[in-house]
Amino acid sequence: MNSQLVNSIHAAKVHKEVMKDLHEKKIVAPGKSVNEIVDFIESTIKEKIKYDPQDPLKGGCAFPANVSINNQVAHYTSSSKNRDIILQEKDIVKVDFGVHKKGGIIDSACTFSFHSKYDEFIETAKKATRYAISQSGPDVNLGDLGQKIEEYVTSKEVTIGKETFPLFTLKELSGHNIGPYRIHHNKAVPNCKIDYDQRMVEGEFYAIEPFIATGSSHSYYDDPSNLLMINPQYKDSSFLNNPLLSVLYNKYNYLCFCDRWLENDFSMDRAEINPLLQKNMLQEFKTIYVPKEHHVAQFEHNIYIKNNGIIIITENEYY
Repeated sequence: MNSQLVNSIHAAKVHKEVMKDLHEKKIVAPGKSVNEIVDFIESTIKEKIKYDPQDPLKGGCAFPANVSINNQVAHYTSSSKNRDIILQEKDIVKVDFGVHKKGGIIDSACTFSFHSKYDEFIETAKKATRYAISQSGPDVNLGDLGQKIEEYVTSKEVTIGKETFPLFTLKELSGHNIGPYRIHHNKAVPNCKIDYDQRMVEGEFYAIEPFIATGSSHSYYDDPSNLLMINPQYKDSSFLNNPLLSVLYNKYNYLCFCDRWLENDFSMDRAEINPLLQKNMLQEFKTIYVPKEHHVAQFEHNIYIKNNGIIIITENEYY
C-alpha cells in the first residue's frame, strides 16, 4: 500500500470521527452559530490528528472548515470580518471540511437540514453522489462521467413542501483529483456533459461531489472571499525572493488557508498579504451562490483508483 493511501486512510478516519460528532452531538443544529461549528471542527481535527504547530505540515486541517447556508453553495468560512450567523430551523447547511496526514488530503462534505420537507431532496443528493462513485474506476473517461452524472440528476424531481422541482447539477462546479498537499490537483470531475478527454488512472485520488440544485444549473461568485492559497505555479525558487511567501509556504505548503488563520497563526492582518495577491502569488476564492429562491445540496466522498476498481475512502452512515 503506497504511503499517500496510508496517510489518506488515517486522515479519513479522523474525518469520519469529526463528522460523527457533528451529527451525534448536534453540533450542526438550529441555534448553533457558524463560528461555533467552524471552531469545533478545526479544533477537533487538530486534537485527533495530533497537530504540532512546530511541524504544521505533518498533519492538520487540509483547509478552513466551510459552512455554507441555503443559497450559499460553498467556500464560506467564519472570519472576524464577517457577522456571525445563527442557524435556523428552515436552513439547509453544507458542511465541507478537510483533514490531511503528511499531505494526504481528505476533502468530504455533508448536507444538514432540520425540517422533514427537505428529506427527499437531501436523499436524492446523497444518491447522486453514490451513483457518480458507482460509475468511477480505472480508465473511466471523465467527460463521459460528467454526462452520466448530469443525466442521472436531471432525470429526477423532488417535492419540497407543496412544490415539485426539476433538478440540475451546477455546471460551473466540479469534483477533482487530489495530490500531496494539493486539494485540486490537475484533473476535474465534471458534473455535466462536456468535451473533456481525460481519464481516471490507477493510483489517483478523487473527490466526487455533484452539487444538486433546484431552479437552474448556474451559480455565481460574490463576497466574502476569505479563502486563500499559494498559487501552484510558484515553486520553491520563488520563495527565496519573497520572505513572506516563504513563511506562508512553510506553514501551509499549497493547502488552502484563510484570513482567520493568518490572524491566529501570525497575528497578521489581511492587508499585509495584499502585495502577494496583486502579484498573483496568492489566489483567493469567493463564496459561491445560487439565486436566493433556489435550493442546493452537496455530498462529497473521496475515492482511490485501483487497477481493478476503487476504494471509497470516506463513505459511512452519516454521509
